[in-house]
Amino acid sequence: IAGGADETAATNTAEVIVEPDMLGIQTHGLECLGGYIRAMREGRLDAAAKPEIVKESPDYALVDGHNSLGHATAVYAMDLAIQKAEQSGVGVVVVRHGAHYGFAGYYPLMAIKEKMMGFTTSNTTPCMVPTGALQVMIGSNPISAGFPADPYPFLLDISTCAVAGGKIDLYAKLGKDLDPSWTLGKDGKPGVDGDKVLSDMHDGWGGIQPMGGHKGYGFGLLMEILTGVIAGGKNSDQLKGGQPEGDQFSHMFFAMDYGVFGDREEIERSLSDYLQRIRDAKRLDPNVSIITPGEREFINRAEREENGILLLESTRDRLAELAAAAGILVEAHAAAKIGGVFLFKRACERGIEARGYIAGQHTAVGKRLLDAEFIRGQRPAKKQRLAGVGVYKIQQRFQRCCFSSAVAADEARDGTGRNVKGNVPQCKRAVPLA
Repeated sequence: IAGGADETAATNTAEVIVEPDMLGIQTHGLECLGGYIRAMREGRLDAAAKPEIVKESPDYALVDGHNSLGHATAVYAMDLAIQKAEQSGVGVVVVRHGAHYGFAGYYPLMAIKEKMMGFTTSNTTPCMVPTGALQVMIGSNPISAGFPADPYPFLLDISTCAVAGGKIDLYAKLGKDLDPSWTLGKDGKPGVDGDKVLSDMHDGWGGIQPMGGHKGYGFGLLMEILTGVIAGGKNSDQLKGGQPEGDQFSHMFFAMDYGVFGDREEIERSLSDYLQRIRDAKRLDPNVSIITPGEREFINRAEREENGILLLESTRDRLAELAAAAGILVEAHAAAKIGGVFLFKRACERGIEARGYIAGQHTAVGKRLLDAEFIRGQRPAKKQRLAGVGVYKIQQRFQRCCFSSAVAADEARDGTGRNVKGNVPQCKRAVPLA
């Protein structure tokens, strides 16, 4: 909101950014937040702009994103596709002049919640070297599709590259060597240094190998046809990050009401039974379970609902810096350190109405965090112990990046009452947000 977005766009963006961290996908969540804010500050992303329908029919639409928040535009487009599918059985929406929309799997999940099949794809800045080439020409061009099932929905979310660009960036930040099969350097040899690979890709040479060789190359091109070509936008080789005009990505969103083909419950049961037969198949290794697409992520989500989100130390520090620079956090800078990562416990499960918490920077071992929420200058009447450390409920609703402060006293304990190891921060008295 501070960047010009309305409440709906800000809320939708926040939800999409947090969801991959809830699912255990670090590459597309809060790790990316700094880049989005930097793009807004530099004028490459217009938070105040709104998507516009250029043309439509009962079952399709062409939307101009006007370089607005990529996540908010994508939620708008997928919702539009779902509305059309409710009326016509199928809804297809393509977007031009869009921006990076984060975790592609979020949008099929929107359709799944409405008992529909969902699909999305997008073109991106070039990072893939076509089979036999040394020059990056195709984006990661993700494919994501989902279908309702029990106990876990089917959710496919893949890059057409051997690995997502975000993973190269993450490995570079962690100082880890890349798998030699993932990339090529500009000299045509396998790249293992993430920083060097990213630098070469920025110059247009070397890059990420296609997923499955020529097959991934073909899929990447197909996704390009479904996005940039059909939408009348730019193709991946014409996109370059950091430009004044913004990302200029194109997307496609598809929703299908499969109930038009037969009994909805029978169709869902058929898929659920099939997925279970796959899980029950004879294992290659008796000690390694067979999982279906999306299963691991929903198991991760259940665990994080209970225990919170694990963030890299660098991500935690960057979030605090961004919030302080925006004038949102006054005295809130740190959270409890646990095993080299920072655990942010979700307060909503404890019945606390806060939108976000971070403990302050003054460290003291064994301090209990009490609820002293300040949102838009309003302090709640009651104080309530937060069952967690460095409680930072960033899930689902941080309008205006609503980070609030907390005050600290006594000893910190986790949700089960056990003592928390590590340095638990203590705040000075929190200051109401403006």
